[in-house]
Amino acid sequence: MEGDESCPSRNHLQNSMNKRFNVLIGMPSPQYVSPEFALDNLPAIIAHTKKLDIVKNVFIAYQKGVRTDRNRNQILKMALDQGDIDVILWLDVDMLYPHDILEKILSSKVAQKKDKWIIGSIYFKRGKPYEPILYVKSDKKGVFNSVDPRTLKENSLVKVDALGYGGMCVSMKAFEAMGEDKWTKYGKDFHLPFKGENRETHDLNFCTNAGKYKIPIYVQSDLKCGHIGDQVITMDTWINHFNTVGRIREVNINTGQYWNQKYSTAKDEYTNKHVKQTERWDKALEYIQDKQSVLDMGCGIGAFLDYANKKKKDLTLFGLDISTEAISVCNTTIKGIFAQMNFDEAKSTDVQNMDVVFCGETLEHVDDPKHTIKLAYDSLKDGGLFIVTTPFKNRIDSPEHINSFDESLLITIEEQYLTIMQYEKIFGDKVMFIVAQKRGGDKKHG
Repeated sequence: MEGDESCPSRNHLQNSMNKRFNVLIGMPSPQYVSPEFALDNLPAIIAHTKKLDIVKNVFIAYQKGVRTDRNRNQILKMALDQGDIDVILWLDVDMLYPHDILEKILSSKVAQKKDKWIIGSIYFKRGKPYEPILYVKSDKKGVFNSVDPRTLKENSLVKVDALGYGGMCVSMKAFEAMGEDKWTKYGKDFHLPFKGENRETHDLNFCTNAGKYKIPIYVQSDLKCGHIGDQVITMDTWINHFNTVGRIREVNINTGQYWNQKYSTAKDEYTNKHVKQTERWDKALEYIQDKQSVLDMGCGIGAFLDYANKKKKDLTLFGLDISTEAISVCNTTIKGIFAQMNFDEAKSTDVQNMDVVFCGETLEHVDDPKHTIKLAYDSLKDGGLFIVTTPFKNRIDSPEHINSFDESLLITIEEQYLTIMQYEKIFGDKVMFIVAQKRGGDKKHG
């Protein structure tokens, strides 16, 4: 991320501003959503904006239809046809915005000095884990990492690689420079990636296209919006969500039948095609040596073990999983020993004297994580390694997750006669990566 100078205070606007704008406030809406903020929020934004010396005229375009992408494109076409629009401020109709949103954006040095730019605000996904919708690119093609808004300098513009349409202001010069890439495009379904080329949403696709034309993208750090749903999702909602540790769902849907259905209909979701998945596997493989025995607790269809077997030599592979469908796939595709097991019901494991027990993205799914850790201990030989990955404070949320962990998990692991050797948070602090060693000579669990 790159910082920009702080925006001038309103007291200095009249003397410092040399550019004035014709502004179009565009509000695309799907057929089934009404502008929930219109009775109060929108008139306040308009009234505040009309008083600004940096604004010549304010126009409004509300387009409602079956799909938001088409509505957004209709508004953009209208602005291009009109010809005298300088910027479009996109307001999603299910969000709440600061009244001075355009003042903050248009008074910035970027808007005043550059012709082509995109400046947006901070908001959060409606559904848990309320991820902030501003991103920087990772070193992997097509992958974006969300930015923690708390790290941004107060009252400043920060250069990012992508952000969301809600509260996004775009100069018309930027749209004109992008040619046919300026149009919003969804995939087959609402909010899915266009052509399924990567995991980008429609607004990330737009920002990616803008990047091709070297159009700078900024977020205004003190423009924080609220996403309307069952509650108004703000930064406080996001922060408070991360404080959830322990049991987070009463009902556990992770039955053998549930996962049998998953693995029989969507095997590709659980292979090594996902970049973040293989990255965490590579970290685990740093602790696995050639010719060792490796047990994967919650092995699924064996994707990790298959990956490990290709990276290391002469491994002896074992896998346990709650799904008979997954075990069947393992037994037909991987040379190893695989068995169906419900970790919550198991009293002990028949797999013992392992060099390594890997428990990747499993503890958050089981009713009794401590019991699962005990089973891992019983499976290890003295000095063997227990490798764990699990979401930190449920920052990768799913209805399948019934537990959420923080660093207290390290204490739980050590209480089971395992010594922590390595701990770090990875993927933007979303995932805990833990390596523990079985202490030789300690009392074994009964």
